[in-house]
Amino acid sequence: MKKLKFICFILPLSVFAQTNLPSNYIGINHGFSLPIGQYASKNIKTGTYATIGQVTSIDFGRYNNNWGLAGTISIAQHPVDKNTFQNQLNKDGVAAHPNDSSKWLASTVMGGVAYGSAKGKFTFEANFLTGFFFAKTPSMSVENTNTLTEDYWKFYNVLWECVGGIGIQTKAQIRYKLSKHWQLKANAALYNAKIKYKTTQEAVPEFNQPKIIHEYIMPVAVFDFSLGLAYKFAQ
Repeated sequence: MKKLKFICFILPLSVFAQTNLPSNYIGINHGFSLPIGQYASKNIKTGTYATIGQVTSIDFGRYNNNWGLAGTISIAQHPVDKNTFQNQLNKDGVAAHPNDSSKWLASTVMGGVAYGSAKGKFTFEANFLTGFFFAKTPSMSVENTNTLTEDYWKFYNVLWECVGGIGIQTKAQIRYKLSKHWQLKANAALYNAKIKYKTTQEAVPEFNQPKIIHEYIMPVAVFDFSLGLAYKFAQ
């Protein structure tokens, strides 16, 4: 009878101890990227005319029980709404048009803390990240740069210059176990930053025209949703 009582006491403890902890992993994802707020505005003075685009990212997580470290590297592209932008150009009498490859680029290299919980084949995670945000403005063809007002210079990145800043990101993630090491994963992330963009008017020595740099600040806010695969490392 004493032996039975001992077994009845130990069994629940042993089951509780066999908690399925979050796993260490590295993953790759691809999906859509949605510019929001001012970053998606179709206002020539404050907006970008950016539309929904694509995002590709590589991320990792390393856990000690439910808490851990996480990191991500991502590249997102947001095409310009060319028709709406061209209508604005025509309205303002600017002799220019967006290039076929005209798009905003937004890339991140971020790291931070992660919290995860696993149940059965599912792992649920929340990441809180901060780090570097890299961006590039689009480009357009212009007949005469003297006709450009300050509002239009941010669309004339003829030298394809890239700028950087500091941003933050919050991300939710679900992973589903496919095999011992492989997992299917889905990410939803929101990141934002305030970036000082710049475009440059090249110097023309023969006309005594100096190099002119145009700088302006643009808040960037993007929502990403992507699917991918993760490789789970043995713990």
